Amino acid sequence: MSIDIQRLGSADARLLDDLDPDVFDDPLDPAATAVFLADPRHHLVVALDGGRVVGFVSAVHYVHPDKPGPELWINEVGVASSHHGRGIGKALLGAMLDVGREVGCGVAWVLTDRSNVAAMRLYASAGGVEAAGEAVMFEFGLGGGGRGDALTAEADASTAEADASTAEADASTAEADALISEAQGFPSQASVGEDQQPAFMRLWDFRDPAATEGRFRESLARLGRDGDVSLRVQVLSQIARTLGLRRDFAAARRVLDEADALLDGHDLPVARLRCLLERGRAFDSPVHRPEEKDPDAARRCFVAVFEEGRRRGVHGLAMDAAHMLGIVEAPDVALEWNLRAIGLAEGSGDPLARGWLGALYNNTGWVYHGRGEFAAALEMFEKARDWRAARGAAGPLMIARWCVGRCLRSLGRVEEALAIQRGLVEAYAAGGEEDVGYVAEEMGECLLALGRVEEARPWFGRAFEGLAANEGWLLEAEPERMGRLKALGGDGGIGSEWG
Repeated sequence: MSIDIQRLGSADARLLDDLDPDVFDDPLDPAATAVFLADPRHHLVVALDGGRVVGFVSAVHYVHPDKPGPELWINEVGVASSHHGRGIGKALLGAMLDVGREVGCGVAWVLTDRSNVAAMRLYASAGGVEAAGEAVMFEFGLGGGGRGDALTAEADASTAEADASTAEADASTAEADALISEAQGFPSQASVGEDQQPAFMRLWDFRDPAATEGRFRESLARLGRDGDVSLRVQVLSQIARTLGLRRDFAAARRVLDEADALLDGHDLPVARLRCLLERGRAFDSPVHRPEEKDPDAARRCFVAVFEEGRRRGVHGLAMDAAHMLGIVEAPDVALEWNLRAIGLAEGSGDPLARGWLGALYNNTGWVYHGRGEFAAALEMFEKARDWRAARGAAGPLMIARWCVGRCLRSLGRVEEALAIQRGLVEAYAAGGEEDVGYVAEEMGECLLALGRVEEARPWFGRAFEGLAANEGWLLEAEPERMGRLKALGGDGGIGSEWG
């Protein structure tokens, strides 16, 4: 039986009468339900299986004095355990995001625990972008009985202890800040008055740059011609990046020229360096064909962002620039940049700098791998995996696990590599998702290396179909690789490979 996704209104409370008891945390309160459904700012979308509610997502949209438009807070997502692994959570979330767009929200956001791997995977698969830093939620009891009273009592018990420690903490803050600044190799951020992590960055879906451009242009329109200059410039820089990812580099540079013109007469280091960083990516990036690259121009941009970013306290962009230099430079120089950046990030107390460690470990692993230094590569890939696991970022963790498996195959530890890839296949299935093709490719390669020819063939076929559909740029960028996958996945392809 198919699952029906339905948005509820004030006349739909009766649909909640047939409710799987595993969906909500607590029994529904009829009065609270009626108030919720009658409020136009409150939204409830449910999943129905034969008329029975087996899943829901609730949200509230709101306005705020310092936000250019309304935002959507996704409160809860719940799916009955009997219906896990069927993509219901993703469908519910997608429907709620559509509700947010209908009411004019530019951003939707949700909080979860990093240890909740299923939730982390769900939000990443739906296009969510994980914010840097370690979010912590505080609850305040406001009375009124039930949970409110319990929270109030708990808060009262801890207040005295908190007050006692505040004076000691205040006395040491200045000294600690000075020591951290000296130790981490980065100057203070105090001189930077711009937002280094603007909320609109959560609009990114790197799997769909065209749709992302549309959301950025809507955000730019809401800011208006008289809006905050730094935010307008930063939005334009991200529009340019969406164009670059689609390989329209000339259009990307035109947008960046428009952004640079807005900066005239303004000392806005975050906005200016973000534009310079994207200009570098418009000159050279992994999606460029060899004839389209201008590595010298890209290098000048990235080095300038790194050096001035460190000097001005724009640490996140400085590390992004170092990460790009680790990609576009020749292997030996790239390795130097990656190791330098890792050292700075590991020694930093700034979460914007430390937030790049996962990517830096990964990139350094691939530099070592390209040099044939597989043991060193494995060490870096395992660091990336452990770093991602500690933060519970499901999507990046899956990629990090894949990299470990790929490197184990290069080391000749094929059975171990195959076990990792099988685990990823199972993880995707459990989340109701499909691999875009990379896991299938490695399944085929591992089975082929073990001589299990017939088992390998369908995996190569799935790999070619998935990569051609989801990573079409590989058809032009790596035609030999894609041609090999197509041949090995077809009738007789593997036989000719092994004949």
